[in-house]
Amino acid sequence: MAAKTTKTTRTNWKELYQDLPENIAAVLREKRVKPEQLTAKADGTILALGLSDTDLETIRAKYPSTLADAEKKETKVETKPAAVKSDSHFYKYPRRVEFVETLPRTETGKLQHFKLRELAPVRAGA
Repeated sequence: MAAKTTKTTRTNWKELYQDLPENIAAVLREKRVKPEQLTAKADGTILALGLSDTDLETIRAKYPSTLADAEKKETKVETKPAAVKSDSHFYKYPRRVEFVETLPRTETGKLQHFKLRELAPVRAGA
């Protein structure tokens, strides 16, 4: 029985991102972000790589996000639908939602939960 051989293609990082300015391309190559990953990443994740807002605009002009539609939809929490109210427990839904521009993250992009707790308002009587 013959062994099955699979051919893997290697990424030539030097040839990637020829259409972007060198400073942006260098960061993306260093962080090993492939173009197909770039379109699937959220804007905040790309900014966490060490790029500026203008760099992000340049990237999105060439590599539009597949998540852009989901990010641009403004989510509003006004009232719960009647079906949800009757089928669910009250403690499963937030009483208040606060939107912030950015979430606190480490240099590697991980969410800093302890800083989120510091941002949360102090509950009365707790």
